[in-house]
Amino acid sequence: MKKPGILLLIQVGMISACNPGFQGDYHSLQGFAQGTTYHITYQHPTETDLQYNIDSILRNFDASLSSYDSSSIISAINRNDLGGKTDSMFRVVFRESRRVYQVSGGAFDISLGPIINAWGFGPGEQQNLDSARVDSLLQYVGMEKVRLEGETLIKSHPGVQLNVNAIAQGYAVDVVAAYLEDLGCRNYMVEIGGEIRTSGMNEKGNFWRIGVDRPEFGNMIPGQQLQVIISMHNRSLATSGNYRKFYEKDGMKIVTVTGSKAAA
Repeated sequence: MKKPGILLLIQVGMISACNPGFQGDYHSLQGFAQGTTYHITYQHPTETDLQYNIDSILRNFDASLSSYDSSSIISAINRNDLGGKTDSMFRVVFRESRRVYQVSGGAFDISLGPIINAWGFGPGEQQNLDSARVDSLLQYVGMEKVRLEGETLIKSHPGVQLNVNAIAQGYAVDVVAAYLEDLGCRNYMVEIGGEIRTSGMNEKGNFWRIGVDRPEFGNMIPGQQLQVIISMHNRSLATSGNYRKFYEKDGMKIVTVTGSKAAA
């Protein structure tokens, strides 16, 4: 999932471990996934290199929920292919999206895909928009126009399109964290594109330290200008910004804000 060049610099100490009853070295991984970067640090006595396994998890995630992957399940649904077939990851994200849609009074809505795409912040070409064109696209927006029946997604109109970028990346963090916990890891930090989940302590025996970039236009290099450094322990953090993902048209900045959710 592509996101704004978001807000976070991971600052992790690299010295000695401190979880009683669970010893082992700390290991750090980094790479690219979902149109962004990831950084993962974990403690385990024997699992020294999980890069291949974690990359495989993230590839499977993209194959379900990335609208930038033309072969993904969500892309097929948006094209009305495969009869609305879904998988378990898609269903988890869809059901949680519907819940947040309801509790937010419709402020959070993954059915905004047609509008997001038309403005040029999704796959496909940016359109020349005016109020009439936007109004014509709004007829396809609204969670009442899409539902799950068993494992099949049903749309009221073929023009309905979903974009889960505002929630899927946080869920990807949770999926990777669950994998680490299944291996017995109790001290870890998982960050994907600015979404973070922490457990236990860092190598110095302290809470994890997360640097938040100052959200100003022109601050394009992560870590160059920090707004604050946050200590985190058994918590998650999601951030969002519009100062790195925008384009200019007729002298105006056209920006998008993409929010994310990660379980605390």
